[in-house]
Amino acid sequence: MNSIPSWISGADTELGLAQNQAVALTLDDHRMMISRTHLVERLHEACSAVNLQAGEGTVYEQTFIQPQECLCSYIYKRKAIEFGMSLEIFPEGPTLTFWFVRPKRGAGLVERCFGYRLDDSRGVTHQILIRPTMAKDADVEQWFSYLLSGLHFSFKQKETPAPSQ
Repeated sequence: MNSIPSWISGADTELGLAQNQAVALTLDDHRMMISRTHLVERLHEACSAVNLQAGEGTVYEQTFIQPQECLCSYIYKRKAIEFGMSLEIFPEGPTLTFWFVRPKRGAGLVERCFGYRLDDSRGVTHQILIRPTMAKDADVEQWFSYLLSGLHFSFKQKETPAPSQ
């Protein structure tokens, strides 16, 4: 007999013995988590500090409003190559994306001579699922250092412990 007596279903919930169901967070939940941790503000402060120290306009900042999935983006241009870092909200959670845009060789010549524009080379180097509640100022510094390096130095995201249930 595989049926569960009715008195057990009430007792297990009263005593806290019922199995915990995994809670799926929505995009709004992730957005609220980021808002509570002031991560966007800390990224803005780091960008302002870089621009103040290195010269105005070194890192270009874009901030987006709801319902955009991208909350903010930071672009650093060096030798016609754009390097970027974006804080985005995906269904899996808040994600930091590092990317680059590089013009193809001879693109300007082809456009001037033939009127045809060649597409730029684009690529994503890292997408890191982050936990805003665990992001420290040292992490923000590491992210900006990686951006300003032209995405060249070896980037290793520190392992963060799983949140306690």
